[in-house]
Amino acid sequence: MTKGLVDKICMYNKALSESQRIKIMKIVCSAKENVCVTDIANILGISRDKCQV
Repeated sequence: MTKGLVDKICMYNKALSESQRIKIMKIVCSAKENVCVTDIANILGISRDKCQV
């Protein structure tokens, strides 16, 4: 069964509701080069495990 528009919007907003995810997206989108999980973890000062969303 295909999810309706309301369900899709809810899923999208839930994915963005965590501040670390927003920070990760900002890093990835503003990077001039490719960034790996280790780079992101170092920038945020967290372990690699916390970057895996």
